[in-house]
Amino acid sequence: MQSAPIQSQSNPRSFLSKALAPIQFRKKAKLETIMKFVQEKKSRTNDQVEKLLHVSDATATRYLTQLVKDGRLKRMGKNGSSHYVLPS
Repeated sequence: MQSAPIQSQSNPRSFLSKALAPIQFRKKAKLETIMKFVQEKKSRTNDQVEKLLHVSDATATRYLTQLVKDGRLKRMGKNGSSHYVLPS
């Protein structure tokens, strides 16, 4: 007598979304921290965000770029002297 193969009810995407959920939650929390940080002084730099969150330059840049794309921050200045402000 052969038994039928056990079929998994869940698909790989559900495992992936479960694994990514806490990461996305932490990222959203960091983005909110940046927003509060900018609201305190009206202008912040990438270096200040790096130190605040204890992250690399690239990570701080990704977070700030995401906030700019979402329309929550505005980038002022050119490379090296840029800072981020709340949009008017």
